[in-house]
Amino acid sequence: MHLENAEYEINIKAKVGEVSTEADSAGATGQMKVLNKKTKAETTIEFEGGSAC
Repeated sequence: MHLENAEYEINIKAKVGEVSTEADSAGATGQMKVLNKKTKAETTIEFEGGSAC
């Protein structure tokens, strides 16, 4: 996924992992890169999480 405004550019790469149909949930891992367009500084964030309905 790519998000952008006048100041920042964000790229998110995520992979859905383990899915539980009994709990109606899914886990996910990924990486988010944030670029400050003005300074060209880039930050990388590794994440792990999930969702449930």
